[in-house]
Amino acid sequence: MNRSLYRSPDLTGGHAPLRRAASPWRRLALLALLLGALGLFAAAPAQAQRTVTIWSATLTVDEGSGFLGCATVSNDCSGALTDDEFEYNGVTYTVYGLLHIPSNGLFRVQMTPTPRSNLAGLKLHLGLARLSVVSFGVEESYGWNAANLQWTDGQQVAVRLEAPAPDVPEVDPPGWGTVWSSTLTVDDDGEVLGCDNSEPTTANCSTALTDDNFVHNGVTYRVTHLHWIPNPGRLWFSLDRAGSNLAGLELQLGSTKLNVGASWLFSGRSHRWNRVNAQWSDGQQVAVRLARPPTVKPPTVSASGAPREG
Repeated sequence: MNRSLYRSPDLTGGHAPLRRAASPWRRLALLALLLGALGLFAAAPAQAQRTVTIWSATLTVDEGSGFLGCATVSNDCSGALTDDEFEYNGVTYTVYGLLHIPSNGLFRVQMTPTPRSNLAGLKLHLGLARLSVVSFGVEESYGWNAANLQWTDGQQVAVRLEAPAPDVPEVDPPGWGTVWSSTLTVDDDGEVLGCDNSEPTTANCSTALTDDNFVHNGVTYRVTHLHWIPNPGRLWFSLDRAGSNLAGLELQLGSTKLNVGASWLFSGRSHRWNRVNAQWSDGQQVAVRLARPPTVKPPTVSASGAPREG
């Protein structure tokens, strides 16, 4: 390969100019300037996710047979916890076990009824420790490796269960209109998250959405699919009939905004967007909205040909 084709042109007449060696002080000055410039492009700190508190209580730790905390086999958790009940997604849970087992470093939480995946995505705080809830499975107990708790008998520990805050859409500029608004309760069937009327393993959109119907330009539509596929990041929005007159609208899912006209359209009624990073989780509530952009009126032209305000 002729590397001369990729070199800068020689503007010295074939002779390289003499260059004076830089002094150590000059090198330090150049290094300081370089580091200062790099500082301008430092990455901004990640924005913390907004959360809401589902349950908070104070635990008075009791030392039982091989564990620390509270359980029905030692002292009733209703006495060790200032509050042993909480409600989430319409279900009331009673906590009857918070146990730290020093011999193997495990921590277990026990509650009834069985939460299964209803609490997935929540965070359990035990003092300064933070544990992520995945799924309780078929049992009423869930465990973590938490050898660093270091509880002692009689210690008081702040307990808190947090959920992601509902994703609220950003406020639009004046002039935007709402065609349809609803709230989606996300269902996770292991492959997709959202609602799907064609799959029995996924929540039906008629129940997952607070409102699955809307009217636009005199036509009534019903939402049949609204789900996100994490891998490869595709989002589907399907209706029960073709909707070519929706092209000028914007689908808003929390803070995510998608141009309907820029979507891939299948059978005239199924819209798909690629590379969508929705980051939904099971049980999450997402504000959904179809928005109509403001109509821009052309300026009125005066007799002189100049635009006239008003």
